[in-house]
Amino acid sequence: MNGRQMSSDNASEQTHVNHALLQFILILLSGLGPTSFQIFLPSVPSLVKYFETTPATANLTVSLSMISFALACLVYGRLADRLGRRTILLLGMAILIIGSFICLSAQSIEAVIFGRIIQPAGGAAGVIAARIIVMDIYHSEKAANVMSKLVASMMISPLLGVPLGGLLTDNFGWRSNFILIGAIAVIVFIIILFSLPETRKAQTGVEAGKSNLFHDYGQLAKNATFLGNAFQFGFAQSAFMAFMAAAPIVLTQTFQLSASGASLLLLMVSGSAIIGNLSASRLPQSLSLRRRLLLGSIIGFIFSLLALTLSLINIWSIPALVIPTMVFSIFYGITSPAAQAGAIGTIKPLAGTAAGLSMFISMLLASVATQFIAEFNSGTPLVITFSLALLALLSLIAAIVTLKKSE
Repeated sequence: MNGRQMSSDNASEQTHVNHALLQFILILLSGLGPTSFQIFLPSVPSLVKYFETTPATANLTVSLSMISFALACLVYGRLADRLGRRTILLLGMAILIIGSFICLSAQSIEAVIFGRIIQPAGGAAGVIAARIIVMDIYHSEKAANVMSKLVASMMISPLLGVPLGGLLTDNFGWRSNFILIGAIAVIVFIIILFSLPETRKAQTGVEAGKSNLFHDYGQLAKNATFLGNAFQFGFAQSAFMAFMAAAPIVLTQTFQLSASGASLLLLMVSGSAIIGNLSASRLPQSLSLRRRLLLGSIIGFIFSLLALTLSLINIWSIPALVIPTMVFSIFYGITSPAAQAGAIGTIKPLAGTAAGLSMFISMLLASVATQFIAEFNSGTPLVITFSLALLALLSLIAAIVTLKKSE
C-alpha cells in the first residue's frame, strides 16, 4: 500500500477506518511543525543564562527558525510535485530528527541556533504535505472541511506547546524539549513509512523535463484565482497574528492588566479562531469555497470596522477591543481552510508548488504586518484596530477578486 497511488476516485472507496486513520496522520503532521517551534519559546531565557549570552543572540533561535520555515515551504512544495508527497514527508521527519539531535547535544549557543534552523526546515514538510494530500484525495468542498481540521491543529498547537515547553524547561531543563520533539518525530517517521500511502506518483522523466521552476511559479503568479485565495488567507492571517502580537502591550499599558490577564484574553481570541475552524468542517458541502470565502470576509471586515469605529470615538474598553476581534477571528477560522483549499487546488499538477508558495506569501505578509504594528504601537487601541480593519479590507478585496475571476 505504501507505494500505491490513491486517486480521488478510489479514495472514496476506502473504508471509514482508513479515512479516519489518514486524517489522524494528517492532523498530527500539520501540528508537529508548529509545536516544535512553540514548545521551545519558554526555553529562550534559559539559553541566556546557560550559555551566558545576550537576549538578542538567544532570540536568533526564534527569528531564524521562522525564516527557515518559510523558505522550506517553498522547497517542499516544489519537491512534492516532483518526488511525491510521502517522499518529502520522510525527508522532512528525518531532518526534524537531525535538528532536534543537534540542539540536544549542543555545547554552544551557535550550535543551538544552527539546530533551530534545521529543525523547522524539517517540520515544514508536514504542514505543506498534509494540505497537498487533502487536495489529492478529496473534492474541493470536502477538502475545505478536512483542511479546517488541519488549520485547527496548527492553532491548537501553540496553546498546548507553550505551557508544555515551560513545564518541561522548569522541571527537566531546556534540552528536554528536543528529546520530546525528536521522539515524536521518530514515531511519526515510522507511521509514515508503514501506514501512509503515496497519493501522487513521482513525475516520470518526460514530465519532470517539462517542469520548470520559473515557469511553474509564473503560471501561479498569473492565475488570479490562486492569487486571490493566497492573498485572502495571507491578509486574514496577518490581521490575526498582528493582533495577537501587539495586543499584550495594549492590554497591559492602556488597560493595566497583568501578563496572565492579557494571556487569558488572547486565549479567548485564539479559541474563537479554533471554533471557526471546527465550524468550517461542519459546513454543508453544497456551500462553495468561493461563497464561504466571500461571506466570511464580509462579516470579518464588518466587525474589524466596528472595533476601529469604537476606538475612533474614544470608547476604549476591553469588551470594545476583544469582542469584535473574537467575532473576526471566528470568521477568519472559517475562511482559512476554504482559501487554502482554493489556492492549492487551482492548478492540480502544481498543487505542491501552490501550497508552498501560498504558505510563503502568508508568512511574509504576517511578518511585515507584525513588524509594522510593533514600530507604531503606542499602547492604545487605535493602531491595532486600524491595522486589523485595513488588513481585513485587503482580505475582503482578495476574496472579491477570487469570486469574480472564478465566475
